[in-house]
Amino acid sequence: MKFMVFSGLYYRFAIEKKFLDRIIETAKAAVPNETAGIMAGMHMVGGTYAIVTGMRSYVETASRCHSTLDLEKMSLWLDAVWKTSGGKEFYLGDWHTHPGGEPVPSEDDNTFNNVIKAGECDEVISLIIGREFVLKDIEVYVYRADNERIHLDDVSYVD
Repeated sequence: MKFMVFSGLYYRFAIEKKFLDRIIETAKAAVPNETAGIMAGMHMVGGTYAIVTGMRSYVETASRCHSTLDLEKMSLWLDAVWKTSGGKEFYLGDWHTHPGGEPVPSEDDNTFNNVIKAGECDEVISLIIGREFVLKDIEVYVYRADNERIHLDDVSYVD
């Protein structure tokens, strides 16, 4: 498998296995704490298909149920992504873990994603990995500008 593709409603989200492997490694290394990062990429097919082209984890502080990212480092990385891609690649959303828990957004997750979306993004993607930190424990959600949260619950694997 080269890509894992998540679909729901009229959205599709693709992420390469190498990025998923990095998320899983980072998650396991952070146990028992939560960890997180950001994803950059591009939209295709009229904005309904997002593909990850890069990811970073800049955790400043972490505990069992929360992690804080270094906003300055994230901004610098995203600026570099934007510039080197000629404006084609940008912030897609975040990924984070729920160690031992379900990969379902918490109220804090919903609040965070709605705040980010209210800024400069029409939508943000949230990838959550929980339980045992394996591929089947990944869920993806899209937070839209109209405050709708869409679960991309149809998963396929593409070579």
